[in-house]
Amino acid sequence: MRNRSRLDLICVPEGMDTIFAHERWTDLKPTWLEAGLLDQAGAPTPRMVDGGAAGLRIDLPTTRVVYANQLGGFRVHCPRCGVGVASEFAHAIERARNQGAIEVFCRACQATHPMDALHTRPPIRVGRSALVLQDAGGSRLSPLGASAIREWIGAFSVVLRRVS
Repeated sequence: MRNRSRLDLICVPEGMDTIFAHERWTDLKPTWLEAGLLDQAGAPTPRMVDGGAAGLRIDLPTTRVVYANQLGGFRVHCPRCGVGVASEFAHAIERARNQGAIEVFCRACQATHPMDALHTRPPIRVGRSALVLQDAGGSRLSPLGASAIREWIGAFSVVLRRVS
């Protein structure tokens, strides 16, 4: 039995401007079916992710988006002094929605930090594409699942998103 809230595993390619070859999906799907990574309806099985998942979706936003937890949110802290910089982070994301470096200025220590240096809990990623395993039964990809995804989208990070 799944929790009342839904857990999505979001596979975000490294490099915030990377858009993976989503058009390859039609060629990959039969291979994933044959390997047992998907069931006949196209949903990820336990061979891909702990407990399987209800669905798989390719996300291709028109601008950079923040892939993060929704239920309970996330926190952003300065890597130097530990002060919360969520407001500054939000402004930095808006300034760099389409291009440019994402840098956050910390008023407490008067330093500017690149996005990758910020401390976020739970982890977040900024990107232009993602593979979303919807309503997953667990929070980990299998080694076989991770390998198949990596072969398709390249190096990636997983963001866990709890949705009510």
